[in-house]
Amino acid sequence: MINEVRLSGGLTADPEVNSFGDSGGQVANFNIGFDTGNYKQPHGYIRCTAWNDTAAEVAQLRKASQVTLKGTLGFDQWTDKKDGSKRSQNTLTVTEVS
Repeated sequence: MINEVRLSGGLTADPEVNSFGDSGGQVANFNIGFDTGNYKQPHGYIRCTAWNDTAAEVAQLRKASQVTLKGTLGFDQWTDKKDGSKRSQNTLTVTEVS
């Protein structure tokens, strides 16, 4: 099975870019908003993560930048520490930015 996704949308805020390790690796975390084509829920949002060279590309982007992303879809689940409720979200690990 192939897990490859392309999404186009706009950054909802400036990306958060951090360095890690002695090799100077980078990670960029950001959200994009996009139109779903569904009039009942017209907008969607997804949490994105980019690593190393792709993170360096993302670091140059700013809020409202329009992008097309290619990557792999993931799904995170956790328990909220404040109220104990179960939470989940789709995520995109970005491999290409254009």
